[in-house]
Amino acid sequence: MRARRARRLRLSLQLTEEGWSQRRIAAHLGLARATVRGYLVAARRAGLDAALAAALPEAELLTLIEATRRLEPSARPVGENFAEALWELKADPRATLRSVWLHLGVRERWGESLAEFSHRYRAWLARQPELVRLPDRAGQRLVTGVIPVPGTRDRELVLFAAQVGASGLLLLEMGEGLGEDGWRVFVSRALVRLGGRPLRAVLPAALAGHVFAQRVSGEVLGCQIAPPDPPAERVLLARLEKVRGDSWPAELTGESVPGEGVLRRWEDEVNRPALPGLGQSSRELFERLDRGRLRPLRFGPDSE
Repeated sequence: MRARRARRLRLSLQLTEEGWSQRRIAAHLGLARATVRGYLVAARRAGLDAALAAALPEAELLTLIEATRRLEPSARPVGENFAEALWELKADPRATLRSVWLHLGVRERWGESLAEFSHRYRAWLARQPELVRLPDRAGQRLVTGVIPVPGTRDRELVLFAAQVGASGLLLLEMGEGLGEDGWRVFVSRALVRLGGRPLRAVLPAALAGHVFAQRVSGEVLGCQIAPPDPPAERVLLARLEKVRGDSWPAELTGESVPGEGVLRRWEDEVNRPALPGLGQSSRELFERLDRGRLRPLRFGPDSE
């Protein structure tokens, strides 16, 4: 088996240098075209040409090829452009991995096929924070959450939260109760601060069954209401846990610092730092990706 693999590899390199296409080589050797492509990619990574492959002993040749195939994606220079590929995919609803691969000129710059680029991009994405892995595109939707403030039963204070589109920009507001007035105030304030309407609003599980939430969201957001999205809501709540700390809810209900100031500080703690591995914050990404995609607000009775 090893002798046959070495022979096929050497022949693939030799025929490639003679001008044969991968399809023709695969037919000649009785292999799948992907197998031939794999041989050639591994040989290119190892710096092999036909002459060098023919001169190397079989065991040394195959060991070199296997070691090359086990290279981590981070060892490849194109890895530094994966964040760029991610933002292209999120910024343009028509973008695909193929269009990004073409736009970045990956084949011309690194000789990397679409299949290889796609495989390594997905491997890189799987290692990113869960917020980055959410499939939201720019301006696509507003994911919302509702958290009762413990210890405020007399006032029934509620923290409303939302994250926006591809950037994951965090918005926080506080109200009393889950009733229609509280929900209306939340969506109105959030949209005024955004300066536009998202294309869809994802209602939290706590409100999905409330008719008033559907009605008020439709009136104020003026857009399609999407069903709950547990993974996205989980990410939103996990981000809040990082900033609330042990002083929750005392910070919100104390007399020394107004609750509004606490919420803006929490927002800043989440939106200001650069996202791990991406070099840009949620606030910067909102300006770059989401803001231009949001539809302008029409101020009037529905947005009061």
